[in-house]
Order: sequence, then C-alpha cells, then structure tokens
Amino acid sequence: MNKRICSVVISGLMLLTLLFGVMGCTMRIVDASSESAKSGIERNYGLAYQSVTVNLDENDSIGAFDAADVVPAEETVSANLEGKDYEIEQTETVFESDIEAMTISARKDNSFCIISYCLDQAEAEKGFAIYEKKFSEDDYYIMAQNGAFVYCMSDENAFRDAGFSELANSGIQIINHYNVEAR
Repeated sequence: MNKRICSVVISGLMLLTLLFGVMGCTMRIVDASSESAKSGIERNYGLAYQSVTVNLDENDSIGAFDAADVVPAEETVSANLEGKDYEIEQTETVFESDIEAMTISARKDNSFCIISYCLDQAEAEKGFAIYEKKFSEDDYYIMAQNGAFVYCMSDENAFRDAGFSELANSGIQIINHYNVEAR
C-alpha cells in the first residue's frame, strides 16, 4: 500500500512540475512577442514578404525567388531619386570599406536612401554588417540584405521614391514600424 501511495504522490508531483514548466515557457514566449510588438522592430531572416502563384498548367513553371526582381536597377534608382529632388552620391565601395559595390547614397531633407549593389551574396552579407554598425534601429524604416543587394531607407517615402514596390526579401530584413513616416 505504501508503494502505491508513494507512486501516486510522485506521479502527481511530476505532473505538477510539468504543468508549471509548460506555463513558464508559454509566459516567456508571450513576453518575447509582446516585447517585439512594443519595440516596433520586425526582424526577418530568410524568405519574407513574398508569395508564389502556382499554376497547374503544363506550360507554366514555378521560378525561384530572385532579389533582382524586387530591387530596382542602379539606373532606375538614380533616375527615380533625381526626379524626386534627392541629392545623390555614387561610390564604388560599401562606405569606406574594401567591399566592391556600386553604392548610391541619396538625401532629401531628413529622408535618405542608401543602396549597395554588391558583386555577390557573400559580399552583401559583409556589407550588411557594416550597415548594422553605421545605423541604429532609430535611424531607419528598413535595412536589408536581399540577395546581393544591401539597402537602408529612412522612411517608407524614400523606399517608394527609390522604386521599391514590395518588401519581398531573401536574406536579412529589419523593419522599424515606428519610422514609416518621414521625419
């Protein structure tokens, strides 16, 4: 009889411990997600903000995501920003680093747009690390490494003025929802 009572008590304690453990984990997840919502910062790694249409017709095929379909070409960005009266500067490196990339830096009042067209994704990842050191989350609306491209925009107007029409990304993307509006 004593063995049976001990077994029931031990099983009850184990169940109670498991219950409190699950509740504790759940509370941490809720705290983490509410903290993210409070900060207004959204971090995306890998594929984000994209959709794919699948056609079952034999003639159609599903293509892989290509960041070049999302990021406007250098000439387009320059023309778009010049047309919106931004002051534009072009360099052949990511800021003052040794990373080769056509970098377009544009400013208009308090808005800015900086885009680096790197030689490949590995170089873009290194370039993104430099962007992260140069800008704090309070400085921008979006900062991303999207394929071989790295960009940072102060607000949604700068993002649209440059010629971007969607947030689709394959890489790293940080969006500060508090900086959507121009300052």
